[in-house]
Amino acid sequence: LHNIQGVFIITDLVSYMKPDQVFPIHPENYYFIDKMQPRNNAKVLDLGTGSGILSIFAAKKGCNVTAIDSNKKTLEYARINFGINNVKNVKLIHANYFDYFRKNKHKFDYIMSNPPFEPAPRALKSYYIHSYGGEDGLDVIRKQLSMFPKLLNKGGIFQMVLFSPASKRDSRLPLILDEIDDRFAGRKSFSYNVEYSTPVKLEGFGKRFEQKFLKEKFVKDWLKRSTENLFIIMLFIKDIENLEKRYSKWVNPAGIDGLGQEMPMGYKSELSSTPLD
Repeated sequence: LHNIQGVFIITDLVSYMKPDQVFPIHPENYYFIDKMQPRNNAKVLDLGTGSGILSIFAAKKGCNVTAIDSNKKTLEYARINFGINNVKNVKLIHANYFDYFRKNKHKFDYIMSNPPFEPAPRALKSYYIHSYGGEDGLDVIRKQLSMFPKLLNKGGIFQMVLFSPASKRDSRLPLILDEIDDRFAGRKSFSYNVEYSTPVKLEGFGKRFEQKFLKEKFVKDWLKRSTENLFIIMLFIKDIENLEKRYSKWVNPAGIDGLGQEMPMGYKSELSSTPLD
């Protein structure tokens, strides 16, 4: 049971290591909540709601929330959490959101996503539903970036937290910046703001997989195919008339190279000293 700014959230324990684990609260949840910008009465979509934590904070801001997840167990926890916190203005949907929104046409003012973004070897057959993001961690993210423009109202905002491997063009920068530039080039109705951490070493993930999930050979082969650095990203994309770009560097006060007791992420941002655009 977690107490976050007076909101109580029930999740699974970290020690529960089955694929349907309900994601325990991590620092990225706190940062996401601090950065949420939905206006009062906004129509909000929570993609992959998990425990319902983001939906609860959006609902408490006076928003009308649709929360969707393919993991039935997470919806059971979310219902309990909505009840504990007396939240009523949330609609829960059990579905694969890619399939659901391919068939059902809806528009939202604010879309929130804390998707599966953890890079992991393909050989990892049984991993957490909430975390497995493919070899580079971007499988689900790329699909969401293709999907969200069809769901966003004029003037709406898409907010996502994610991991990104380093760019092959410049290892100091996240790969996702290249892909966003390529994806939205020439689409003048979208602006975006990206805050990113100082890089951490992907090798930290490899050690964890060796300890808990995979044989050393599979991990070493995966690390050879992957970039060395990994960034934590907070992404905002807004539907507006004039295209702008602004990147800021996300401070890592702990200075962690690998993965320690906490996720290596900071709680403030500063303008990057590197000219990025």
